[in-house]
Amino acid sequence: MNRVNYGIEQLEKLEAFSDMDRHVAFYLSSVDGYDSPLFFLMMMLLSRSIEKGNVCLFTERVAGRSLSWLSPEDPDNAGLYDSIMLPGVDEIVSCVKKSSAAGMEGDRLPVLISGKSLYFHRQMVCENELSAMVRSMCRNMDDLQPLDSLLPLFGKYFPRVAGETDMQAVAAAISLRRGLSVISGGPGTGKTSTVVRILSLITEARRLSGFDTRVALTAPTGKAAAKLALSANSGSDLISQAESFTIHRLLGYGRNSGFRHNRGNPLDFDVVIADECSMADLQLMHSFFSALKPGSRLILLGDRDQLASVEGGAVFGDICGTGAAWYSRDMAAWCAGLTGADLSSAGDKGPAIGDSLTFLSKNWRFGSESGIGRLAAAVNSGDSDGVMEILKSGRFADIEYVSSSGSAVVNAVIKSAAGRYIGAGDIAAQAVASLTGSFCILTATRKGNSGMERMNRAAEALLAQLGVIDPSALFYPGRPVMVTGNDYALQLFNGDIGIVEIEQGVEHAVFRLSDGTSRSIRCNRLPAHETAFAMTVHKSQGSEFDEVLLVLPDKWNPVMCRELLYTAVTRGKKRVTIAGTEDVIRKMTCTGLERMSGLRPKIHQPGI
Repeated sequence: MNRVNYGIEQLEKLEAFSDMDRHVAFYLSSVDGYDSPLFFLMMMLLSRSIEKGNVCLFTERVAGRSLSWLSPEDPDNAGLYDSIMLPGVDEIVSCVKKSSAAGMEGDRLPVLISGKSLYFHRQMVCENELSAMVRSMCRNMDDLQPLDSLLPLFGKYFPRVAGETDMQAVAAAISLRRGLSVISGGPGTGKTSTVVRILSLITEARRLSGFDTRVALTAPTGKAAAKLALSANSGSDLISQAESFTIHRLLGYGRNSGFRHNRGNPLDFDVVIADECSMADLQLMHSFFSALKPGSRLILLGDRDQLASVEGGAVFGDICGTGAAWYSRDMAAWCAGLTGADLSSAGDKGPAIGDSLTFLSKNWRFGSESGIGRLAAAVNSGDSDGVMEILKSGRFADIEYVSSSGSAVVNAVIKSAAGRYIGAGDIAAQAVASLTGSFCILTATRKGNSGMERMNRAAEALLAQLGVIDPSALFYPGRPVMVTGNDYALQLFNGDIGIVEIEQGVEHAVFRLSDGTSRSIRCNRLPAHETAFAMTVHKSQGSEFDEVLLVLPDKWNPVMCRELLYTAVTRGKKRVTIAGTEDVIRKMTCTGLERMSGLRPKIHQPGI
């Protein structure tokens, strides 16, 4: 096939690209009248890559192949996609370089080239600055007493267990020593309980050295921040007054002014704890790190195996790297002195970030007979045979599998759950609140027969049949509503969930705040929102339910990956039901999500 057998007029017709992709390509081509069809196509591909959550475009992913991989999104033009063949990497990069809109890393131009990757300027600046800030925080702190003096205090919060390497204690030792501590683990591995003890330990250790400690607790969503605050406030008196915020509230976002806290006006906290960090995208994490006070400690919590953020990047996963921990001789000796742990050492040749990482694997929630724990592990390892064996075996009381996502099957599961959580004597509001607090329908997509919107309608129809809700009322008692946009005047943010209450004829939605209190907003003042009996798996991050039902489409699509399946399974604490075909589940288990980004190698450079 001829490499350039297409023109810009043909490329305009490709429906797999959005209007934004086309506008970006037209604008960048018009900077100097560069009318290369290949440049136009590469700009559309770069724009599309950013829209799909990547930070850049790896040219080797598209070089030397046709666009047939896009044809499922525009089947009427499948032949055109098949006929468009891209040249090799060198020719692509050479073509982009010829545009006066493009330059090399460090140039102040809209499009930047780094090795074989293409970036827009904003994404490259964020990536480079964030990687530099992460590396700069990988330093040892100087605000503590010597190790021998800390031993009694450390043992108070993390007593040694003979013959066992306690990774929670290792996380505490690292958090004492390092400016940045990163703790990754799945649900039930004790991240939150560990960090509560770590906070008390750091606060008391700094007090011995004559320092007061101001602590901030934060997370991307209000629900996750509230959960972290609740755990902290149930801890020792030393940290019961820790302040909690969503990341947007912590940074002081204004509609027209951006974040109030930044490099020039840093946060006045000595220790900042951020939970559910896998949900935070590149630009938010860049703003967050930029606002930290010099000399402060930052502890990041999350699960590296969960879905990445909806927006660009996979920052927490990139910081965690491969999930293997190798420590310098100095850090291994420090941890051994405090915990007795014999840790693997990379000598002094590993990256500085290595001394800031802890991976928790021991699960305190799911025992050896737990189907949820086994299923999550099988999904995580990409073992599709193991996944299907667990689902089909019927051996686990906490796992149910139905091989169809048809309406009758889904309705039966919802009705069964309603019977478990709605008491016979409950009034309507109590019944709905009881159900929504314990049970959630998760979906891979918003649209379609198995999408979030249809599942919400199905749940409401069933509850109406049961006489629990009034189907004619828009705001009925107990209706769960999820905010879908940010309203800075009301301080309500995307993902916040409220429950409708009606008092004296006035409809309110009650939202639980990150500080543990609640606030009531009249329903007619709510920003954009939707019913939340069902939610996408992405939106469910940071939440847990006694029981979840995952409803999957009959046909696989690219958003349905291993990380989505793992995230859905680990939202359930007591019971998980999966409705979907075996082919789709196997395909999801075998398909890992890898965002295109240069952050990981920049953070994990040996010796830096």
